[in-house]
Amino acid sequence: MTLGQEYLEALSGLRPIDISTYLTNGGWQDVDVIGRSQLWVFDEDDKEFEVLLPGDTAIRDYVPRMLSLFQTLSEIEQRPQSEILRDVTATGVDSQHFTTYPEGPPGTTSVADAVDAYEGLRWLYLSGAYAVDGEPRLVLPNRKSRVVEEFPRQVRLRPPRDGSYVISAEVPLALRPPEGALFSLGLPFARRVLLRLYDTIRTAKAAAAEASETSDLSPFTDRVGEGISITLCRALALFGGADRDRPFKLQFSWASTLPTGVRTSPIRFSEPEVAMLTQAEEDLGQQRHEEEWAHVTGTIFKLERATPEAFGWAVIDGVATVLKSERRGRRRRIWVSLHGDDYSAATRAHDFGLRVSMRGLLVRTASRTQLEEVGNFRVLEHG
Repeated sequence: MTLGQEYLEALSGLRPIDISTYLTNGGWQDVDVIGRSQLWVFDEDDKEFEVLLPGDTAIRDYVPRMLSLFQTLSEIEQRPQSEILRDVTATGVDSQHFTTYPEGPPGTTSVADAVDAYEGLRWLYLSGAYAVDGEPRLVLPNRKSRVVEEFPRQVRLRPPRDGSYVISAEVPLALRPPEGALFSLGLPFARRVLLRLYDTIRTAKAAAAEASETSDLSPFTDRVGEGISITLCRALALFGGADRDRPFKLQFSWASTLPTGVRTSPIRFSEPEVAMLTQAEEDLGQQRHEEEWAHVTGTIFKLERATPEAFGWAVIDGVATVLKSERRGRRRRIWVSLHGDDYSAATRAHDFGLRVSMRGLLVRTASRTQLEEVGNFRVLEHG
């Protein structure tokens, strides 16, 4: 990025308090004072970053220090420095940034992945508005209030820049719901929606992480009162690409004129967590068993057996192809009951990280997916 005189002048005009507010909201920690500067640290994917924030604009090398700080922020957030400056100086809008990691050559993404990500935005803002204006429900009603339906229309998008796949959105704080909507007269309605949305996304992250460990969807249903809904799960899963198998990150920035007073660190979803969001979206609303004969392939996530003589459970992290239609599903966790030699073979596959294959009756419920009447269990020696 070529830094012009206008940009450098903008840096010279920033107040340290504006930067410290941005850092605090973004999850940075103020850990020490070095001379006339504050040392801030931030952990990202087991890497620690440090920046020095000058405490006084009168410091002789104030602009070079600010430039170094913004270079570090740009590296972490994977956004141009000018975009970060825009967030720091924003007075009337809150911003959200969605970092996706599409496959393929750098600077490109598939049309399918792009369409899904933008669709996810609409569902996400819809679920956030409903979380403020409606009652907690796993399945949101078809008929929602006017304020809920109109909120996504007010969100403004910034186009991706410099080959980045960070989708940025802005929400004006002046937005107010129509008369008669249920909202407090304190914070602007838009800010209330975004704070609530941040909390529900963090709750969905916790549910997905727990479900990834248990291979069960109950962590989602247990948190419906905290804002979990099928709509929220669908919205988040869409950022994982058309195959719902890519990680992503979300970051919230807040208008400098209305500090939140709370730390809102970036929220990251791993590939397994995206898979659990997708399974939650597809299965949580099931009112009955869905049964289909299917062919299952994947790796063994874990094994469970009470005694060596009993049958055991193998949890497969893989995909199921419905035999009747040859429709290939997305990645999910599938519980498989195995006996004798099949369980022994599954143990060997688990120990050596080998893929397995089998057929059976795929039963999907709102709790978990099982494969019954299992046959043709095989260890795929060469993947």
